[in-house]
Amino acid sequence: RGTMTVTPGAGNTVIFNGNVQTMTGAATTFTNLTVASTSLTSPDNFTVGSTFSTSGTATLNMGSNTLNVTGNYTGTGNLSLTSGTFNLSGAFTNTGTFTCGTGTVNYAGNAAQTVRGVNYYDLTFSGTGAKTLQTAATIGIAGTFTRGTMTVTPGATNTVIFNAAQVMTGSATTFRNLTLNNTSLTIPADITVSTTLTFTTGNIITNAFNVLMATGATVSRTSGHVIGNLRKNVATGSNVSRTFEVGTGSDYTPLTFIFTSVSTAGNLTAASTTGDHPSIGTSGFNTSLTINRYWTVTNASIVYTSYNLTATFVNADKDGGYNTANSIIKMYNGSTWIITNGGAQTANTSQALAVTLPATPNTAYVQIGQIVPSPTGNLYSIASNNWSTNGTWSTTSGGASCSCIPTSLDNVIIENNFTVTMNGSSGVGRSLTIQTGGKANWIGALTTEIGSGGVNITSTGDIT
Repeated sequence: RGTMTVTPGAGNTVIFNGNVQTMTGAATTFTNLTVASTSLTSPDNFTVGSTFSTSGTATLNMGSNTLNVTGNYTGTGNLSLTSGTFNLSGAFTNTGTFTCGTGTVNYAGNAAQTVRGVNYYDLTFSGTGAKTLQTAATIGIAGTFTRGTMTVTPGATNTVIFNAAQVMTGSATTFRNLTLNNTSLTIPADITVSTTLTFTTGNIITNAFNVLMATGATVSRTSGHVIGNLRKNVATGSNVSRTFEVGTGSDYTPLTFIFTSVSTAGNLTAASTTGDHPSIGTSGFNTSLTINRYWTVTNASIVYTSYNLTATFVNADKDGGYNTANSIIKMYNGSTWIITNGGAQTANTSQALAVTLPATPNTAYVQIGQIVPSPTGNLYSIASNNWSTNGTWSTTSGGASCSCIPTSLDNVIIENNFTVTMNGSSGVGRSLTIQTGGKANWIGALTTEIGSGGVNITSTGDIT
């Protein structure tokens, strides 16, 4: 090509159609350029002022250079962009396959553009024109997604798949369907998923931002989770269930809520954090016997009666010597710790029953620890209620509620006129005494562990 001035005539078209071709010389401008069944290596930037097209199977080796197409990319040929940058200001109407290599495709138009559903390495949106993600197509991104600040709209049934450890830049974005098939995706602003969020593998890192699930949107998970804030809509109705797929690092530590009754729909946000809550010292827990993790739950506008909560933790969260049979969830509202009614406790989950925090609008924190034994060594029933309800017991006969439930170190006494019911939590105790007129009632197939190495039950009342 040389280094002199080369000017394309109006309507001129240059066609490269050899097997392997190399340009030499300075940057070049073409009016129309067609690359046909060839491998073309460029020594510099070049610009196509009108139409760039491919036919057959073409390979474009741009090195670190840039192909600027101010018009449209057309044709039916296949294109492999091995490297470099492809700036497109017009329409991507080519119907052949596109292979990304390690190059960047930049939709740079100041007019509206449709982003073709192909696999990209780095994908960039620039210019002022709105971008629409192609309807009924899948866009794969293996490198960096530079979203820009223009309006970006997902076409109907569009899917975006992130395929590597990636960082996204730009403004808040809405995806129709979003799939994580990578190590991680770090978002620069809130992202919204309107249909399905799929975790094949990999995490979304939100930092101070949020993953927002639109009303009716769902999560499909094989592996991976949200590291940070995940918001879901809670609809009206009975027994409304929502699982929040959150965690830290490689640890998946979700929260599951089952709302007894919801009268006003709204949004709930949850996040998981490693380590005890900063205010653990005022919780009443033995800080050496806790689950070293807490969850943040924010209720924006939901009105509900109560919910059952199941929190999942990993073995590495447990303090040494921790006994999960004695687990209990406490909720912190920013000033006061509230003990919940205990449900089923397993090696890696803790359940709370009939929870009413946080009210709307409010934030509460979930912390798991071992129940602290009664300072008197005894717990006395002071109401007919469930074993796992914290208002059932006092540390003295006829005394005030201790806001606690029995541990394996407590002698449990069910006093006259009170019925204590096993209602979903098996319960533990050092011994169980049922006085005349008292009653212990098991409503399901639950095994209550009384004593160590044997059973110590003394009863002049009723056992049913």
